[in-house]
Amino acid sequence: SSKDGSRFWCVSPIFSPFYNVLGYSCFRIVLDELYIMNFAIDNDFQNMGLGSHLIRNILFYGKVKGVKRVVLDVDSKNFLAQGFYKKHGFSFAVDGQCERLRSLVMLKELD
Repeated sequence: SSKDGSRFWCVSPIFSPFYNVLGYSCFRIVLDELYIMNFAIDNDFQNMGLGSHLIRNILFYGKVKGVKRVVLDVDSKNFLAQGFYKKHGFSFAVDGQCERLRSLVMLKELD
């Protein structure tokens, strides 16, 4: 059962229907684990710190809610995303995962 249900967070310059969403994340807390189902920043707004801001806030939210671990899947060929998550303390759940896998599991333990 879920402690808190699913959450959908958006990154926008101003909360208004006239502004585009620059990025978003959808995640769910189940027991003591937060699972990031989706995480994206518009290509035109990448490398501006928006993704880092969003992931830091998700991690902080998880800590406040008593989460012990954050888990996500990342495309095995998306090396930029893998590097982004590594920069924020995530690691692969299994070392040397099979190259044939389409997605890899990454996780971060929260203190």
